[in-house]
Amino acid sequence: MVCPRVVGGLLSFLLPGRQWRLLRDEFPFTNPSIQAEVLGDDGRYVEQQQQQQQEQKQQLQQHQKEHEPHHHQEQQQQQQQQQQQQQQQQEEFLLYGLWVWV
Repeated sequence: MVCPRVVGGLLSFLLPGRQWRLLRDEFPFTNPSIQAEVLGDDGRYVEQQQQQQQEQKQQLQQHQKEHEPHHHQEQQQQQQQQQQQQQQQQEEFLLYGLWVWV
């Protein structure tokens, strides 16, 4: 059996914060003591960093919207494509990882 801490650590590393929290709440194996060990003291710090990055992105996007609305649309589409590719890679990696463990 895979140590839940290892699985939790992998998931938190692979998945962005929000998805990881959703998963964490769904599965019983990620109990608070393990969460604390996985996230460590820098769990909150990581979340803060992500928030800051998102805020910066939003500010940038607003700035771009004001200057070149059409170009912004293209960029958004590119970003969505990149995100989809990343998600696919993550899912493939997770499936492969699970298969290896079994």
